[in-house]
Amino acid sequence: MSFDTDPDHLQVGGFTSEWFRNAELAQEEETFLGSDGYMHTKKRSDIVRELANATDELLDSIAERESAKFVQANPEYYQVQHNRDWLIDEMSARYLNVPAVDPDSQDDALREMARRGEWNVENLTAVFNDLSAQGILRPKPGAWKPLDTDQLAEIATYAGLVKSQSQADKVLQKYVDFALGKWTKPWKNIVGDPRYASLVREAAISIWQGSKPEWFSSEFREARLREYVGNRFPTFQLLDAALSRIELEEESLPLTPEEEAIVRFTRPVS
Repeated sequence: MSFDTDPDHLQVGGFTSEWFRNAELAQEEETFLGSDGYMHTKKRSDIVRELANATDELLDSIAERESAKFVQANPEYYQVQHNRDWLIDEMSARYLNVPAVDPDSQDDALREMARRGEWNVENLTAVFNDLSAQGILRPKPGAWKPLDTDQLAEIATYAGLVKSQSQADKVLQKYVDFALGKWTKPWKNIVGDPRYASLVREAAISIWQGSKPEWFSSEFREARLREYVGNRFPTFQLLDAALSRIELEEESLPLTPEEEAIVRFTRPVS
């Protein structure tokens, strides 16, 4: 894809491409007063090219200003070439009707959108949100998006069917895939990374809770569960042991009426 940015085709100061259909006219000279106070003589074609270059600089400045405002308004945007290319492609598809921009034509595309007033923080943010929702853009290292309602429901369904650690591991990978999008990694490769450890640990606990019909949540249970686990990875075996300990402790604690009703309902009849 290319844009017609030939300065010979611009209309500046009343001159148009009609000049350049006549080579002699294009070579005619204009005399003008320069900013230095002296008279200068230049070919008309040279004058247009200088004005065109000045126009490009102005449009570049506008594009850079709006890009800076966009980055400031969206601190979660990860500034890498992949994301920039996608933003330009999607903006061009929407506002220039050009679905893909050749890397060599990106500057021209930016200038054209700046000229039309389309390369602005509002449009950029809308495109960024759409591409992020599709999992196309690379997130910042250590960043992930919360699961939406449908994804949480799907995880809950899978968790309810889990009967073993190996099955839980597969659901955990599904959870991580949802959170990290296209740029996911095997969860065992990132569980030791401080940037992702909390994501994987909380996902593992959530899946275990969903697999336990007898589990009910309370402030006491949630706190004690995490205290018991500590810095260890929350395997099913460890969480089962934590639940047993919690249930023993609960026997000596007064329960609220709501908690008593939940306990009576969820504990199996002996």
